[in-house]
Amino acid sequence: MIFQTSITGDEPAYLGAAYAYSQGLGLNVEHPLLLKLINGASLKLFFQNLQVSVPLIDQIQNYDSAEGRLASFQVGYHLLMGYPEHFFNIIYVSRFGYLLFNSIFLIWLYFYTFVFKFINSNVSLIFLTLYIFSPSFYSHSFLATFDVPASLYGLGSILSAILLSFNLEKLFQKEILLHFIINTILIF
Repeated sequence: MIFQTSITGDEPAYLGAAYAYSQGLGLNVEHPLLLKLINGASLKLFFQNLQVSVPLIDQIQNYDSAEGRLASFQVGYHLLMGYPEHFFNIIYVSRFGYLLFNSIFLIWLYFYTFVFKFINSNVSLIFLTLYIFSPSFYSHSFLATFDVPASLYGLGSILSAILLSFNLEKLFQKEILLHFIINTILIF
């Protein structure tokens, strides 16, 4: 399904922001930093020879202007169109990274159901079924790939904090550390 879905409206901006981060420059402050770093690392790892000009933030007069907001779109567009032989591979690597990131929710369910035992296994199974067999997730809809996980992980970090506050006295020191690692990943 990753190859059969056309490029989405925001994908060039996400790729441009990731490429800029791989070059040590920052663009597109709205895009989650962890996803930019994951995408930037995958671009650096698999496409080392691709070169695209990235405008410096100082060169953009007003970052809130149209020029500033479109800078990451421009970089992503030039990255994809400048190397047509790598177009599908760049999209695939980027989307694969997002799908791996989106699977963190499954790890969250596992830990909060079987390790911490905060969530009933039937409730967890219902969430798991709805998430995996969601038409958006299965068809690689752009909402499921880019926008829904940001909301889902924001909610997950809040739920994690609530579950921890109600069950803090039951946890051992190693479990508390594991909980904070998971919650930190969710927040990022």
